Amino acid sequence: MNVQLVKIITGEEILCDLTIDGENYIMKHPTILIPQGNQMAMLPYMPMAEFENKTVTIPEHNVIAYAKAIKQVREQFSQSITGIVAPPEKELISPLKLT
Repeated sequence: MNVQLVKIITGEEILCDLTIDGENYIMKHPTILIPQGNQMAMLPYMPMAEFENKTVTIPEHNVIAYAKAIKQVREQFSQSITGIVAPPEKELISPLKLT
């Protein structure tokens, strides 16, 4: 999954699984982030619309920028899409403490 934040000319930032096909940005599971205090809520982009295969295609000229979402957001997005909760990362070998 290629979880990216895409900023479009309307100012909206869309979190999605992004594929770029020529001059089109294909966004699967488009989601917007809404700030709520010191946290963010994830809501479907255009919640009343029916998207074929949960995918929105936006022409390249409507995109200002895109960037990889931070790890915590990628994990939360993946969990909301797949329902799979990734276990927390643990080190296999504890670091040695020199005294």
